[in-house]
Amino acid sequence: MSRMLHRSLSFVLILTLLSIALVGTRSSPASGAAAGPVLSSASDQAFAPGMITVTGEAFTPSGEIYVALYDKWGTSLHETRWITASSAVYGPNGSRDPASGFSSGGTLIESFGGLCGATLMVRAYDQQAAVWSNWLDVDPVVTGSVVYGPNGSGDPAMGFRAGC
Repeated sequence: MSRMLHRSLSFVLILTLLSIALVGTRSSPASGAAAGPVLSSASDQAFAPGMITVTGEAFTPSGEIYVALYDKWGTSLHETRWITASSAVYGPNGSRDPASGFSSGGTLIESFGGLCGATLMVRAYDQQAAVWSNWLDVDPVVTGSVVYGPNGSGDPAMGFRAGC
C-alpha cells in the first residue's frame, strides 16, 4: 500500500510542477512586445525651423494623453499639452481583421513649435492606463542653426534649412 501511495504522490508532484511551469510561460510577455505606451520618435521638421513632431504608440485608444517637453535634464518644462490618441477603427461587421480595415488605435502624432535653440526630452502620460511612456531625447538638430546644402546651396531641395 505504501508503494501505491508513493507513486500517487510522485504523480501529483510531477503534475503540479508541470502546471507551474506552464502557467509561468503563459504569463510572461512575448519577447519584443511593449509593456506600455511608447514614444517612438521626436524629430525636427526641415520645412519649419524650431518645430518637432512627436509620435507614439500603444496608448489607450481614444484616451487622453498628456505630452510634456522638458529641458535636457528632465527638470524644467518647456511645453505641455493634452491630446487624444487615435481611436480603434473596425472593419465591416466589427471585423478585427487588418485586411478588412481594422486598426487598433492608440497612436499619437503631435507637433510643437517655438523650440529654437532648445535641447529637449519628451515624455507622455496615458491617463486611462495611469502609466508614463519612456523618455525620448529630441534630435539636437532642433537647435535652430542654419544648414546649407552642397557647395553652400540655399536650395531646400538640396538640403538647405533656415535657422530660427
